[in-house]
Amino acid sequence: GKVGYALCTLLEEIVVPDAAAQQQARVATWSRRESKWTAGDVVERIPAQLLLARLGEGAARYVLDRCTGIDNEPVVATGPPKSHMEMKSITMRDRDAARGWARMLAVNLSARITADRSSFHRHPKTLTLAFSTQSNFALHSKSGMFPPRSFSAGGLEERVLTATLSLLDASRATFPLTRLSLQASNFVMVESGSHAITSFLQPSRTLPD
Repeated sequence: GKVGYALCTLLEEIVVPDAAAQQQARVATWSRRESKWTAGDVVERIPAQLLLARLGEGAARYVLDRCTGIDNEPVVATGPPKSHMEMKSITMRDRDAARGWARMLAVNLSARITADRSSFHRHPKTLTLAFSTQSNFALHSKSGMFPPRSFSAGGLEERVLTATLSLLDASRATFPLTRLSLQASNFVMVESGSHAITSFLQPSRTLPD
């Protein structure tokens, strides 16, 4: 928009001293409909007073807020998240290294699913393992059934880990990996009542002596 183009022009005036080079940079920006400048450039290179003089108070404040991550708009509740994901970007040179990081992802994802179930009374149906390799940065994925819910408090971590390692083995990933992620999705509602044996055997009426 006009504000973005004005920022590019201002940055080019500050950083590119030659007028001809400035014009070339503007033409390149206009033809590509994009710019090499970033929000960090705006904050670091343009003095606040210069920005105010060029754009005016309202636009200058808007630009500075956006570039520094300030958003005063009220938070709008959108409901429960559609999925939960854990991800690690690091070089994993062999399957043992990947299995170690997969365990960490499974533990963290299990904790989030347990908290989600307490808040929203639901459980995911799909578990997706995704990865990229050093030779191919494209994201590859393998999906399967998320382990079914259990009425007991423990055990989810190990069941998610087992399912995760099965997906990793089935993916036939070539090492080294550069990214590994684990996602739970396709949530379905579950009963929120107690399933303890004392609750299950609670009589619906008073039994005779």
